Amino acid sequence: MKTVGIVVEYNPFHNGHAYHLAQIKKQTGAECLVAIMSGPFVQRGEPAIVNKWARTEMALRGGIDLVIELPFLYATQSAEWFAYGAVATLHATGVIDGLSFGMESEDPDWLMPLAEFLEQEPPSFRQAIKEDLSCGLSYPAAFARALATLQDSSLKDMPAQERVKPNNILALHYCRALLRLHSSIKPLPVVRKGAEHHQQDAGGGKIASATSLRKILYHEHLEKVIPYVPQTTYEILKREKTEGRFPVELESFFPYLLHQLIAMEPSELEKIHEMKEGIHHLLGKIGVEAINYQQLIQQMGNKRYTHSRIRRLLLNVLMNVTRERVTRCNLNSPSYIRILGFTEKGKKLLKTMRKTASLPLIHSIKKERNILLNFDLQASRLYGFAYPNLQHREKEMQREFRQPPLQL
Repeated sequence: MKTVGIVVEYNPFHNGHAYHLAQIKKQTGAECLVAIMSGPFVQRGEPAIVNKWARTEMALRGGIDLVIELPFLYATQSAEWFAYGAVATLHATGVIDGLSFGMESEDPDWLMPLAEFLEQEPPSFRQAIKEDLSCGLSYPAAFARALATLQDSSLKDMPAQERVKPNNILALHYCRALLRLHSSIKPLPVVRKGAEHHQQDAGGGKIASATSLRKILYHEHLEKVIPYVPQTTYEILKREKTEGRFPVELESFFPYLLHQLIAMEPSELEKIHEMKEGIHHLLGKIGVEAINYQQLIQQMGNKRYTHSRIRRLLLNVLMNVTRERVTRCNLNSPSYIRILGFTEKGKKLLKTMRKTASLPLIHSIKKERNILLNFDLQASRLYGFAYPNLQHREKEMQREFRQPPLQL
């Protein structure tokens, strides 16, 4: 196994990620590791705690050889499109031999057979999801419930309780994406070690969830994360904090969201991507009465609309992500491969990619660009508004045009 790809957020890069990279190299003998990483905003509809350039540096110093940016419109979608965009971009490089991802199962042999079964779109599975949606469940809950109750003779050895764990569902979507693309990339599951997915408290040991680490970074002293992150991650976070670019919080965007909700007519809100079932009326009413982001999310959330879905929807409002703009992007096919950083090994791999890639490689931003890339630039500019240091907010507006890929 020569080159292995990984889908990441590194929000922030911690000891669990370092363990994952070590396991990949141990199990596959990988010579080069390629990460496709979310940019300013992540899949839960929140801003990353620190900017993508700092997280790229964490990745490179942590063992990654090449960092590619996952375009905004994929990075902030539901799990299915998030996985598809990441896998399709890695597939387009033409150099990836294996795709590694974490799972919560000791025995992942059931994963690919289940992915193949679901790609046949069994009517019973679709009907189960439809019935649960009609009862008011959210799509992720309906999907997980359908997985857990799936009955088929070919699935008898697949433990139902394993199918519905968060990382296992994401792994399933990665495998389904590989099948849709008819990709030769081999899936490489790695059993997660330490903290559970989204575990709130760091606990003992040296591995904690990114969720618990963000909780520490937002509310406690920076030094408290030292046991759970590599020294390089700590030093980068410390530098970013000193320079006023960290931490970036969701609540910092509330004034801009409120402005959008006041300025937009109900007919304009209705055109926002994923704005369905008349929820724009509720948002227009509650939004201007809420005192902060958290209150708005709490009031909007219900069984049908999870908090993550509400955050993604509000981010679409902030970014004016309309259904028409998304349709023009054609998410079935990525448009480019944006390079954020590389090591010496990564530099050699880029030379190969210039021959093998089926999409253009972007190292610097030029005047001529497509609509998908415009979303990335817009997201970076919006992200800069939340910097604690006002001077850096102004610099971030131009950073996308001035910052070359990081080289280690």
